[in-house]
Amino acid sequence: QYKKELYENEKKAKEELGRVILILDNIKDIEKSRLLAKFYATFVNQEINWSKFCEFADVIEKIFVTDIETAYELYKSTEEKEVSVKQYDRYKADRLVSTGILSLYSKPLTVREISGNGSRDTFEKNGFGELFVKIAKKDEKLLGK
Repeated sequence: QYKKELYENEKKAKEELGRVILILDNIKDIEKSRLLAKFYATFVNQEINWSKFCEFADVIEKIFVTDIETAYELYKSTEEKEVSVKQYDRYKADRLVSTGILSLYSKPLTVREISGNGSRDTFEKNGFGELFVKIAKKDEKLLGK
């Protein structure tokens, strides 16, 4: 169905595939290229829309490869929305916040929750991060490979 759409709308094909090629050209890491392919396949299978694909593509460009594993760890463990970064380096959690994969903790601060440097050690999982990890962890066999 997607192929048919592209054949029928040359402008759309140039726009979408042109963007994918530009993104791939900027990615220097094979793991990120594979990740982008999973998200593109998810778009082609109409599980996400073009806008969401573009958001995820931006995240893939910006994220550190090592932070992808951190995101997997944070989202696999518990149903809790709260995430303590005490077992992770704070700067990694901050980078995940900057990509939207984690959120800053939104509940009121208590004295007990403040770390020595005056910043909070708790973050929140969010729907964007959950979807990112779900797609990123998809088995490649399910994507027709």
